[in-house]
Amino acid sequence: MVENCEGCDRVVDGTIGKVCSAYPAPEKKWSAGICNFATHVKVEIKTDDAKINPLKASKKAAGAKKKK
Repeated sequence: MVENCEGCDRVVDGTIGKVCSAYPAPEKKWSAGICNFATHVKVEIKTDDAKINPLKASKKAAGAKKKK
């Protein structure tokens, strides 16, 4: 078992000790970053606020009014 797996809901007690119930080799999952099976790790997704050109936005709004 990997140290990073501590606290995960998928860790169960097997005949050989604590094992991951989802993946047989959790070391490989953690080597690339965060394990995608980890239930105890929260991933933060950052979104960039899109900057909109005010002139284009007004033209789009005016075009939407004409179509009605």
